[in-house]
Amino acid sequence: MANLVEISHGYEPEGAYCTKAFLTAYGFHVVIQNEHHLAVNPALRVALGGYRLLIPKSEAEEAQDLLRSVNVGEISADDSDQPVCLECGYIGLQRKRSWIWFLIALAQGIPFVPYRNKLTCSDCGATQQR
Repeated sequence: MANLVEISHGYEPEGAYCTKAFLTAYGFHVVIQNEHHLAVNPALRVALGGYRLLIPKSEAEEAQDLLRSVNVGEISADDSDQPVCLECGYIGLQRKRSWIWFLIALAQGIPFVPYRNKLTCSDCGATQQR
């Protein structure tokens, strides 16, 4: 533990595990300090300093540069399979279900709700067919 340095910390386990998985995918050796204590007793998160990500001193600067590049937006996921809004170009289209169909299906004893091909943009509200 003497040659490990903290590169990140947070109070939510999801962020710590995502950051650890991201850095591990790039070949870094990451340790989350106190992860088991905090999983058993979440009330100790502040007292123990949260989920601290530790990495060997020799890899710390490169890992911090990689994390900064993600925050700046230089690295992005391939969103080619995601539908894009034709109005504004936002990649956040969602299929909205109508509650009336759920009530009709429930009243008639239908075991499914009809599939809907309309997608709604969560940014501008435009709808389009899939």
